[in-house]
Amino acid sequence: MHFVVCGLLMTGVVVLLFFGAVRLALAYLA
Repeated sequence: MHFVVCGLLMTGVVVLLFFGAVRLALAYLA
């Protein structure tokens, strides 16, 4: 279970970083 929770947490962090980078890129290009 610990590995499952850790995996989900890491996935959430990666997704947040990805969306943050996309928003930053859009703001920079706009």
